[in-house]
Amino acid sequence: MRTFNKLARIVGTVAVAGAAAAAALAITPGTFGGFTSDTVNPGNSVAAGTLTMDNSLSGSAVVASTVALDKDNMQPGDIASGTVEITNDGSLPADMSLAVTGSNNLVDANELVLTIKNEGGTTVYTGPVTNVAARALGATWAAGDTHVYTVTVELVASAGNDAQGTSASFTLNWHGQQH
Repeated sequence: MRTFNKLARIVGTVAVAGAAAAAALAITPGTFGGFTSDTVNPGNSVAAGTLTMDNSLSGSAVVASTVALDKDNMQPGDIASGTVEITNDGSLPADMSLAVTGSNNLVDANELVLTIKNEGGTTVYTGPVTNVAARALGATWAAGDTHVYTVTVELVASAGNDAQGTSASFTLNWHGQQH
């Protein structure tokens, strides 16, 4: 019986110790080791740039009458002209171009000459007042770049009687495209 008592005591001790350990776990939350870390990247945002143009004479004709010359009463040898400033007013670089559209030229093409030059004197177009496909205006314009263009219309000195009472009109279309 002694062996049984000894075994019973061992089992009883183990049972009591196990019960005490189980009670301790139930009462005291365990701590399980492990490290953690967090990092953030706040404030992410983007915004689209702009491509806008400013035209110093927007909505108005560039070629204008002067004190010495009435553009609507020209005679052979007269030259009517004007200047316009075009600015890449947006935040993006742009490739700029110019087209002549809406031409209504009732004057013989050889008697009326349209010339458009940039501020450096480079000719963008010279020829009859007619529709002209878009022509590139040089290198890419950075945001804020401004260029001045002179537009002249000449009723050539050799214009004949057939030019009397005729007229011509045209529209300058400035165009910018994101580079």
